[in-house]
Amino acid sequence: MKKISTILLLLPFLTYSKEYQLLQSGQWVYDVEVVVLGRQLAQPDALSINNRTTDLDVPVHNLLIDYEGLPLLESLPEDSPDADKWQVPIEGDQPKQQALVWVLLQKGMNHPVIRILQNNPSIRPLIFQKWRQPATRFLSPEYVAVSTINKPKVTIENDFVFNTNVQEEKIYADYSFEGVVAYSKQKFNHVTVKMNFYRHDPFGQIISYAIDQKQRIKLAEWQYFDHQQFGVMVKVTPISIEPTDNGE
Repeated sequence: MKKISTILLLLPFLTYSKEYQLLQSGQWVYDVEVVVLGRQLAQPDALSINNRTTDLDVPVHNLLIDYEGLPLLESLPEDSPDADKWQVPIEGDQPKQQALVWVLLQKGMNHPVIRILQNNPSIRPLIFQKWRQPATRFLSPEYVAVSTINKPKVTIENDFVFNTNVQEEKIYADYSFEGVVAYSKQKFNHVTVKMNFYRHDPFGQIISYAIDQKQRIKLAEWQYFDHQQFGVMVKVTPISIEPTDNGE
């Protein structure tokens, strides 16, 4: 028998395959956009302040990254067992559709908000990230990681998940960050941000700052989560029903 020298990890909500959600009344799909920015401030001696961090040990839903060839929206076949559950959300005849969820749509620095922030000499934009998901439950939100910190490498063998890099030390570069963001809904829409932000003092020592906030939001509007040293901008937008390529 082949010996496996890695350590078994239990990773909740681990997702490696495509997942579609039926578009029906009261069960929409949303695009979540996140911008993280740092303020370009001089840092004190690390020995003179109390480092702050927030607990990131929460369920994290991995995003589908490689979805080439998979439609983000597709018509539901007429013979599908879910076809009768679909409800038209707007007036007019619309095709029955389902949306790909828990998928990473964009990550990087190519976004209009990033370009605007780059014109402000006191702000350093750090990342733009966008994904698509359903609303999660208010009392048990599902998070998505938003981070520049290296993560342990994960491999799959015989349907088991193994961490092959548990000994690797994290590298906390200046202006690096690690965090999670969750969109949840009960009667109202809420976003939760848990994030640790790292700076270096004049001697190269690490200083950490934290945001741990849950706020009620308005859909399709940017919400700002503020800290003296950094900030997180989040916008949640329900996707629109789009015509399919075949014109149905």
